[in-house]
Amino acid sequence: MSIFTVIRALRSMIYFIAVVVMGFTFICLHIYSELSIQAAYRHQFGPDWKRGYEQHFGPGSLAEANENLIIGAVAVPVILVIVWLIFREISGKNRHSPEASGRRRRKRRRELSF
Repeated sequence: MSIFTVIRALRSMIYFIAVVVMGFTFICLHIYSELSIQAAYRHQFGPDWKRGYEQHFGPGSLAEANENLIIGAVAVPVILVIVWLIFREISGKNRHSPEASGRRRRKRRRELSF
C-alpha cells in the first residue's frame, strides 16, 4: 500500500466525518431554532399563539413545522446509530472470535484408552 492510498483513505474519512458532523449540527440547530420560535410565539401571544404563528408564517405552517421537528427528532438517533455501526465495521476488530466476546473455549481432555 502506497502513501498516496493511505492519504486518499484518510481524506475520504475526514470528508465523511465532516459531512456527518455538519448534517448533525444542521439538524440540531434547526430543531433548536424552531422550538425557540414557537416558544417566543407562546410567550408573545399567550393561549392564542397558534393563530399568531400561522398568520405570520402562513396557513398550515405550524403543522409543517411540527412534522419537521418530528423528522429531525427521529433523524438524530438514526444518524448516531448509523455512524456507530460504520465505526464498528471500520474498526476491524475480530468480534467473532471467542476471545473478543469474552468466551473462552475449553480445552477438551482427550482420554487415552488402551
